[in-house]
Amino acid sequence: MTVIGSPRSFFVALGARMAQFREASDITQTQIAEALGLTQQSHASYVTGRRRIPVSTLPSTARLLSLSLEDAF
Repeated sequence: MTVIGSPRSFFVALGARMAQFREASDITQTQIAEALGLTQQSHASYVTGRRRIPVSTLPSTARLLSLSLEDAF
């Protein structure tokens, strides 16, 4: 689902936070996408805020980054 309007700023900020943690963990977009069962393009769309990040992927993403869900997002 494409994101437009006011919710978009939330998803852009969330994506930026995900990217920051991913880079700090020295994990590539491709590696995290594969671990989540996504394409790299889908993951990139979530990180840039073009698409909404499915809530169901947040716990798995936090685990991959060795973070608690509360600390990560």
